[in-house]
Amino acid sequence: MKKGLTSLLAFSLLLPLCLLFPQSLPAMNMVDIYCQCDSLYYDVDMPLQIYFENDTPLYGFILGLEISSPVGTTWEWANADGDGFVTVVEGSRMYPPEDVWTATGGIVLQPYDIDMIGADSFAIGGSTVQPGPPGLPSGSYEHMMDVHFIPHPAGSPEEVGIICFDTAFIPPSGSLVFQDYTGDVIPVIGWAEGGRCQPVTQLVNCGPTISGISGTPYPLDHCSSITIPFGYISSGGGCDPYSVKYRIDNCTGVGQFDLNYNSITGNGTLTYMPESADAGKTIQITLEISTDCPPYASLTTAYIDVSGNPPELYPGIWRAEIGMNNLVTIDDIAATDVDLCDNVTYSIISGPGEIDGQTGDYTWNPTDEDLGEHWIVIQASDGGQTTVDSLYLNVIEDSFMWGNVDCNDGVNIGDAVSLINFIFKGRACPPIMNWADVNADCTVNVGDAVYLIYYIFTGGPAPQPGCVNR
Repeated sequence: MKKGLTSLLAFSLLLPLCLLFPQSLPAMNMVDIYCQCDSLYYDVDMPLQIYFENDTPLYGFILGLEISSPVGTTWEWANADGDGFVTVVEGSRMYPPEDVWTATGGIVLQPYDIDMIGADSFAIGGSTVQPGPPGLPSGSYEHMMDVHFIPHPAGSPEEVGIICFDTAFIPPSGSLVFQDYTGDVIPVIGWAEGGRCQPVTQLVNCGPTISGISGTPYPLDHCSSITIPFGYISSGGGCDPYSVKYRIDNCTGVGQFDLNYNSITGNGTLTYMPESADAGKTIQITLEISTDCPPYASLTTAYIDVSGNPPELYPGIWRAEIGMNNLVTIDDIAATDVDLCDNVTYSIISGPGEIDGQTGDYTWNPTDEDLGEHWIVIQASDGGQTTVDSLYLNVIEDSFMWGNVDCNDGVNIGDAVSLINFIFKGRACPPIMNWADVNADCTVNVGDAVYLIYYIFTGGPAPQPGCVNR
């Protein structure tokens, strides 16, 4: 909301002189004004709510408003300079006002002293550049603006005061004007002639506070949900359950929450379903209870300790010697101790090669430039917690490694066992299939196992350079 300090003459010229002669065209355009409650309250800002309905986009408007009291109740505008304070309702068609009323840079307020005793009346207005848009889009009956002021008792606070509000004539245009994009005046229906009056009473609040929510953290596995029942108690007298409202004021977690309450009993439930990222944290959910008439609000916080196991990396083959120019595949990198609801992903933090983010399968095809030792740092994450471990690979020349199926300590009986387990029992495949293709027929099968056993135990032909990956 922007407030102008333009002169009355300048403000009245926001709209053309044709506004002095409204056209009697049928229309559904109206302005209404209400108080939030049946009563105003002493020393409390209880704004007057202004509603618009317009069946055609508006180029501009002027609304004159006067506040008075027949019993001497006083008031002050809810700002420092005494000119009145008007805010535009966030989310309404008129918000943000500076984007709607571009010619005036938002809403303009102009004090107008009808009774010559102070700024008891003022004009509210706005205008956009013709032929528009933006301006105010057409729409149904909607809360657009609030006029803020604070009543004060004329005598004892126990006495009932009265505040009245009515239209005020703002020369030369009148008290209520709508204009469309063509410059024509739009007939507007205002509230009843003679205005409205509201009683002003001393604020007595029932003071509801939320009950049933423990100050001790609630334990929760992050694969489950929790439902916390609650109610309310009144510190200042009996609250009408129909007047009690709840809302979530703040939640520090990333999971989903659901708030339900019964408007007849005032009781409700708070449900929270955490995400993996909540595991290992204490989630704070702040719940607000409030009443509109009279206005009151208080906060209560529920604490939820969300537990979860971080994934552990299964070692598999973490140390191996590999040959250059051979595709290395390690398919037994896996996370253990994984919670049922977790989706574990894998990534390489540093080092050569690639890893499948979903399966953890690692591949690398080193060249002669990669001879030597390499550390590959691998991370497993469940979306909230992570584990990191390292894989050591030493790249050497191929001629030293044919038949070294398990990539460990040269060619021996362990390589024959690894090959038999792979062929007959479906165990992890050799990291370098070329080294397991010892008979050089470009496939790894039972023939390679027999060939390797003959070499180890009977001194048969040495393993040959494989051709599976070539």
